[in-house]
Amino acid sequence: MYRITVVEDDHLLQDSVKKILESQGSRCASAPMGHGVVGHPRRQAGSGPSRREPSRHDRHDICRALKADPRTAAVPVIILTGEARDAASQVAGLEAGAEDYIFKPVDWRVLASRVKSILAAVSRGKA
Repeated sequence: MYRITVVEDDHLLQDSVKKILESQGSRCASAPMGHGVVGHPRRQAGSGPSRREPSRHDRHDICRALKADPRTAAVPVIILTGEARDAASQVAGLEAGAEDYIFKPVDWRVLASRVKSILAAVSRGKA
């Protein structure tokens, strides 16, 4: 079973994503988008709040901060966005360390399949 933190500013969408991932056998937690996100996975792991958290609510900054910290560097990140749909934003997210960058709206079966694929790669040590 995998532990997944769902970060989303739309509470209805956050709940939907959690239900889909939980139906696939994962255990999910929620975190609000923006300030507080980077410290959230660390608090779950019992390592206390972050002191290097980004001050902006930027998904790329959050991803970079997670990937720069040895305690969370191996945590897979999928950016799911309905805002930044251009190729430059997608490239920036992937270069920030995200394992995937998905545009909304997304078919929930596709999202579940991509999460499953990334988690399988991580468990094989290939991500």
